[in-house]
Amino acid sequence: MASSSNEEILAVLFMNSANAQYTNLGAGVAQFAMEPALQFHQGQRIKLAMSQFSFTNWFMNISAALGNNLFTYTDDILNLTKYSVTISDGSYSVDELSQAINVGVLNNSHTDGLFVLSPDYASNRVLVSISAAGWLVNWGVGTSYLLNGFALADTVPVGGALTLAAYSELAPNVATYNNITNLYVHCSLTANSNFSGRNGSVIGSAIPTSNIGSIQSSEPNNLVWIDASQLSGSTVSSVQINIRDQSGNDVVLSDHFGCVVMIVSY
Repeated sequence: MASSSNEEILAVLFMNSANAQYTNLGAGVAQFAMEPALQFHQGQRIKLAMSQFSFTNWFMNISAALGNNLFTYTDDILNLTKYSVTISDGSYSVDELSQAINVGVLNNSHTDGLFVLSPDYASNRVLVSISAAGWLVNWGVGTSYLLNGFALADTVPVGGALTLAAYSELAPNVATYNNITNLYVHCSLTANSNFSGRNGSVIGSAIPTSNIGSIQSSEPNNLVWIDASQLSGSTVSSVQINIRDQSGNDVVLSDHFGCVVMIVSY
């Protein structure tokens, strides 16, 4: 929809993940086809602003795309990945991940409660417990070692030996289950768009609440206009939106993450 005033045209772009124009490209990037395409004349002064960002607070911390959806363990130190559990994509707390691991362990015909992950609130670290002798957890490639405060190739017990009895060990580092404090919306249309998460492509931000699954909306009181002068003389048929956290890391989007409303002035 567009209107004109003093030769200025305002185009409102409503980009909703529920419609057919949406494609989840992975790595935190959503692409929206524009029908009809926007055509800009040479020499036009173009700027854009985000007026709304609505999203479902369901950002996955474990997924195949993130490459951290495995839990591997063994009773043979010559084969550290003898057994594995594949965790379904989702947003997990420590306790929820422990339950998912236990289901997989039972499916492997091993003892209920053989491995338990639990939060140690005093240290903000994860406690890994093994209930029997003769087992080892391997935090190797494809596991959620970073999320749980381990380094790649760490083992429980530390040192790579099998347990001699029931055993518990704290992760060496703080867990990072709830590390998304801010979301930043990057747009491929900005003039300074280094689409690798540089600040020049940020068009808006939002602060997610702790209510996982809730629908939230960020609507700035004052629009911040961003230069898009490089679009002069071009035709734009698609827009890419990249969502990153406060550390510049891609935030994995669900297939129905929400919508972005942008206003383009030219």
